[in-house]
Amino acid sequence: MHQRAIDTYLKARSLTDENEFAAPLAALYATTGNVPKGADEILRLYSLTGDVQQTKGLLSSLMTTPENTAFLKGVLNSHTDSKYSTLVLRQWFARETRDWNTALEITRELDAERKARGQEILLFADGARLDGEYDIAIKAYGEVLALTGVASNTSLSAAYGSTRTLEQKLKLQSTTPTKADAQDIIDRYAAIVKQYPQHPIAADALLNIAQLTDEVLRDPVEAMSVLQRLANTYKGTTAAADGVLHLSSIYITTTRLDLAEAVLDQLIVLPTRNNPNQRELALLRKADLLLFKGQTDSARAIYTDLATRPA
Repeated sequence: MHQRAIDTYLKARSLTDENEFAAPLAALYATTGNVPKGADEILRLYSLTGDVQQTKGLLSSLMTTPENTAFLKGVLNSHTDSKYSTLVLRQWFARETRDWNTALEITRELDAERKARGQEILLFADGARLDGEYDIAIKAYGEVLALTGVASNTSLSAAYGSTRTLEQKLKLQSTTPTKADAQDIIDRYAAIVKQYPQHPIAADALLNIAQLTDEVLRDPVEAMSVLQRLANTYKGTTAAADGVLHLSSIYITTTRLDLAEAVLDQLIVLPTRNNPNQRELALLRKADLLLFKGQTDSARAIYTDLATRPA
């Protein structure tokens, strides 16, 4: 049945334009597993529509065996021009097949083609970090910093991303990170805060400093100092709200319950549109504290209020 449909479309094409019916033919060849003809129709369709997502989906449907994948690699690599439309497919294929070094090399070409001044490489680095490919992410962030210097939002994002990646790599590769490693990362975050004190990323950096100080350096006093600075300087940010919750946890752990309740109130009284998830968690934590202190009616009122809110 599929072959009959293919023959019908090919006959109709011979009477019209050589690019006609590329979409149905691409889908049919993908269904029948005819990789060479499928790839030809998919790229023909791509040249007509420029639809990157559709093309990725169709190519993915052909990548059913190592042999098919190797064939498609050869097809894509035979297109050596530096057009954005070509490079974006080759970069996607390299990432999809976990060929990260090749993907970074193509990303450099993409960045140059678009005159993106590191933006394409930054996006690649962020994606690699999210995929857990920490080494190639760190390498890419370093290239962004080399391209952009230190006085741009792109370089700031790269500096933060690089430090965040180092932290994630440290936590993944070691069940007990050393204090020296943690301090190195803390120093990197501190440099970001110092250089970009007005940028929202500075708040995230301070939160990460506090968490490392508390959890790895085991210095709750210094962690509390950093968290209070975060709450005072960046009030209203998500990082500050998360910092308040962390600060309340330290107070609870050290049995300073009144201080825990007071700091939770700082978050609870903020406008409801600000960090609603953190505010609800603060309310729940306050209710737990009140219940522990024997103030049952007050605790019940908060629990009831939270239970009746829409999910």
